[in-house]
Amino acid sequence: MLRRPLKLIKRVVAPFCDYFDGKVVTTMGRKRGLTVIIFLLVGLLVAGAGLAFLVVRPGLDDKLKAANVEWIPLRQSLNARYDDLATMNSALAAIGGPERTVTRELSAKLKIWDNLMLRPATNENAGAEARLANKLEALARRARANVAANPKLSADPAVIAGFGAFDSQVLPNNRVDRYNKAATTYEKSRKAFFNSIVGGIFGLENLPVLRLGT
Repeated sequence: MLRRPLKLIKRVVAPFCDYFDGKVVTTMGRKRGLTVIIFLLVGLLVAGAGLAFLVVRPGLDDKLKAANVEWIPLRQSLNARYDDLATMNSALAAIGGPERTVTRELSAKLKIWDNLMLRPATNENAGAEARLANKLEALARRARANVAANPKLSADPAVIAGFGAFDSQVLPNNRVDRYNKAATTYEKSRKAFFNSIVGGIFGLENLPVLRLGT
């Protein structure tokens, strides 16, 4: 696995090992020089990886934890909001049929949301929950547009009540703003050149901002 990189290193440094201070280096000396340079390069790589682990990774982790702290109370408010979204979707399915694309997609995404709510709020869950919340908000907007364009749906009392309950679940703006600010700070840090390399090695996922809409 290391043969190809080592061969490349040898090809690069070999020309510089023939002469040293104007003196011809013996074959044995040249081999020693190559060995020393290879060990130095490997040492630099190891030191760089260690520096990344000791300096870059903790900084990214701290920013991710800060965003997660803001997300935990937000997910509780979102859970109540999506309970009412499920009620509205059931009303749509009853009058418009469960085969409607938006109704079907909402049902599937809401089931995923319910499963996520059964798990503890951890750094690993925050990104998945935020992305799913954005998809649910987008589907809710599509459902609203469908209802507005259909006289039968827009006049149905259960659908009207469902949207009314969903709209009443308004999240505090300061809570959303705090999470979005923390998520943006983390994303800017994660996307910085060197940080992005470290993040890729350690598998740090992206953290989207929350986009609510009624």
